[in-house]
Amino acid sequence: MSDLQVMWKTPRHVFVRRGNLVVQVRGEPLTLDALRAHENGLRLMRAQIRGTAFGALLVIEADAPAPSGEVAKKQRELVGSFTEDERIHVCIVFEGAGTAVALKRTLARALFRGPRRRIAGSVREGARWLSPSIGMSADEIIDFVESQRSSP
Repeated sequence: MSDLQVMWKTPRHVFVRRGNLVVQVRGEPLTLDALRAHENGLRLMRAQIRGTAFGALLVIEADAPAPSGEVAKKQRELVGSFTEDERIHVCIVFEGAGTAVALKRTLARALFRGPRRRIAGSVREGARWLSPSIGMSADEIIDFVESQRSSP
């Protein structure tokens, strides 16, 4: 795989790319600054990758608050713009258990439909779904996510 590109990094929110895979792990509130960094990184990836599928595994930790207001609006616009690209396969992982997380997954499934889109309950489930589309093993994807979760 190619070198790691860090597009956004705070203690509890990382958005990185390696090859044809983008990974986000977020455990803090989403901000407009973070979304701008995500948008720039995704545009760069779309421009650099020609003729091949790429993936995004977006991991939302159980205690991460849902975006609201202007941040939520900007996030919907961004997700809509990059999922129109038929090369991209996107899986959003809502980690955790309980009613609140189940509700987040249900709402996301209602809003985030399509053959190249998936809502999952674990990184393993998301990696297994994404793996065949991007030519990376599920274990490679899981290892990459976990390396970002635990990186300083």
